[in-house]
Amino acid sequence: MPFITTTDDFKALSKQYIQAVRDDAAAFVATDGDFDGSMLESAWRAHLEQHADLQSGKKEFAHMVLGTHG
Repeated sequence: MPFITTTDDFKALSKQYIQAVRDDAAAFVATDGDFDGSMLESAWRAHLEQHADLQSGKKEFAHMVLGTHG
């Protein structure tokens, strides 16, 4: 049987993914980069691929994810 997802399933997974990236970003900022979670790493790399012209550093990206400036 093929994998089938509904819009509600997708929204729930998206919320979980976004929260995991935020959690990793918060830990990264709080530890001044000592904690480097896999979800933040994955999101940062995807961001760099999609926005090659911006080339933000991971600390800058983590602050962007959190909606803070640092």
